[in-house]
Amino acid sequence: SAEELFLDFYADEDKQDLYNDPLPLRSTYKEMNKMIGLAAFITVFKFLKYVAIFRSTTVLWSTIDKAKGQLFTYLVVMLIIMSSFALLCVMMWGYTSKTFHNIPSAVFSLVRLSSGESELDYQELKRGDASFTPIVFMGFVVFVAIIGMNLMIAIITDCKMNLASLSCTRCASRRLCDRKF
Repeated sequence: SAEELFLDFYADEDKQDLYNDPLPLRSTYKEMNKMIGLAAFITVFKFLKYVAIFRSTTVLWSTIDKAKGQLFTYLVVMLIIMSSFALLCVMMWGYTSKTFHNIPSAVFSLVRLSSGESELDYQELKRGDASFTPIVFMGFVVFVAIIGMNLMIAIITDCKMNLASLSCTRCASRRLCDRKF
């Protein structure tokens, strides 16, 4: 039987040395996988640097470079708004809902909610505070999903248009210079 084979295998000390416990290697394997993942992530960005020979990727990186100050400000404001909503959710439903029992889990739940993949139990939250639950969720959707995302798109579009108009101005001045000579 399998039990006898198992006991027989571990009774023989010569075979036991051949098959050591792999448990200590598990942490090394996990760390190695993390490092390989980080290296792959960095490699993708290095590859995108070399793809800059194409006009579309050059325009993309130029737009992001020009918008980085405004995007940083946007991200700080969105972080403050998300933190305030997370604090509000913890105060309202932290004692009744596992999803909002502390601020980090509330932030992750709200990020999932803003991306549309949340599996929140709305009825459970409504039992916690029936009058303000719809108001908080509507406020969150309006501020983060609608206004926040449209603001980010507006920042990137504005920087793209500024780059395009700057490029057209340079092209026009070159043409005028060519005609003068």
